[in-house]
Amino acid sequence: MVKEYEHLKVEDHGEVVICVLTNPPTHTFTSKSLMEVHDFLDQMEKRKDLRVLAFTGEGEDVFIKHYSKLIACLYSSKDTTLPFITFNFCSA
Repeated sequence: MVKEYEHLKVEDHGEVVICVLTNPPTHTFTSKSLMEVHDFLDQMEKRKDLRVLAFTGEGEDVFIKHYSKLIACLYSSKDTTLPFITFNFCSA
């Protein structure tokens, strides 16, 4: 069971987990959002059944605003326990 966050909505489908970044109405990514993502990823690392972890944004036509360093932070990690991290930059 994934805990609840203020700026993340988590959809747990067993082997597939979708993390929706949310901070209406502007959908900015804050330092609190970053701390929540780090905590969330720590939880996901412990999951033996996880096969797919996808990130998307709640805003229409937007992933996040005003925090372009997020992607660099996530990809600069030396940790390879989560081999598939997917970012959805397109609106569904």
